[in-house]
This record gives sequence, structure tokens and C-alpha cells, in this order.
Amino acid sequence: QVYCASWKPAYDIRAVTTAEGEQENKIKLCYYGLVEQNTGDDWNDTDMVLSTASPSVGGCAPQLATLSASIHRPSK
Repeated sequence: QVYCASWKPAYDIRAVTTAEGEQENKIKLCYYGLVEQNTGDDWNDTDMVLSTASPSVGGCAPQLATLSASIHRPSK
């Protein structure tokens, strides 16, 4: 464990829309971590592993459900 260091998950969602009747719209979801440290040490070229696991909760993988998204096009 390292003190004066933390991270938090971040999400970037980008949607590319097409005109009606053309091919499907696409959504890209990027999931990454924002790392912050105030240890006084240089962390350049440091390997690290980020995890959202909570070992005290249990070691079972969560059940993942499908989440559907759509783009609302207001009528003219």
C-alpha cells in the first residue's frame, strides 16, 4: 500500500450519429483511471494495476446485465 496516492475510475462516452435511414449510430465507451499522487517520488515509467474490486465484499464476479442506449432525434 502507498500513502498519498489514489485513483478514481473515469468514463468517456462518444456518440457518432448518422442521418436517418443510413447505417446504425455508434457509441464508444472508454473506461480508464485517473491517478493522483503526492508521495514526492517520481512515478514515470511505473507499472501499476488499478482495480475496482472490494475484497471485503467477496471474491465472486458480479452479474453483468446488458444496457441498451439509443439516440433521441426530435421531430422537425
